[in-house]
Amino acid sequence: MIDLDFFKSEYDRIKEYPYFVMQGHPSFWREEDYARFKEMLQILIDDGNEFVTAEKIGQLDISGYKNQSSEAWVDSLESFYTTHDKVFYYGAGEIGREVYKFMNLRGFKPYGFVVSDGKRDVSDVCGVSVFELSEIKAETGKCGIVPTILGRTHNQILSNQALSSFDIWLPGDMSNVSGNMEVGLNHNTEVYDRFVDYVRYDLSLRSW
Repeated sequence: MIDLDFFKSEYDRIKEYPYFVMQGHPSFWREEDYARFKEMLQILIDDGNEFVTAEKIGQLDISGYKNQSSEAWVDSLESFYTTHDKVFYYGAGEIGREVYKFMNLRGFKPYGFVVSDGKRDVSDVCGVSVFELSEIKAETGKCGIVPTILGRTHNQILSNQALSSFDIWLPGDMSNVSGNMEVGLNHNTEVYDRFVDYVRYDLSLRSW
């Protein structure tokens, strides 16, 4: 199902970037989804965007984009690793795999991936074990959580009291924070989403 409101908010967030890719699954669309897709295309056309085919995309130079915060984010995340006995990635989906690859290229691997209780559908991701939250909440030592989930789900996930004994890493001013209830309800997910954008850009650049 196409969520037109979500598209508009995401487009407003990323339209300053020189390039972006949209992915859809039309085999699951209903009639109204095709109508929303036409609206999305019209918004992009009216805003002066240009389109390329999958065949042509490999000829583009995407190396010009720079994010002033990117080095600080990476330094902060590497420091988070070195100051914790164990680091877990909360979220075993697409973002989790991307952050894993991004940090693995820099020599850092998580102790494991974590998902909410009852949500584990695989035993490992990238060869790293997936735990349910109840399995790690009694972990001893200084343990940290790196969210690898959509920013819009942070309030729901990070406010879970079972995470209160963990430090939570977030990019920007909220990095390496204890006391997840406050973080989950108040931190700026826009900065986190930009961090994920940079991870995807960096991985794309390496494979271009």
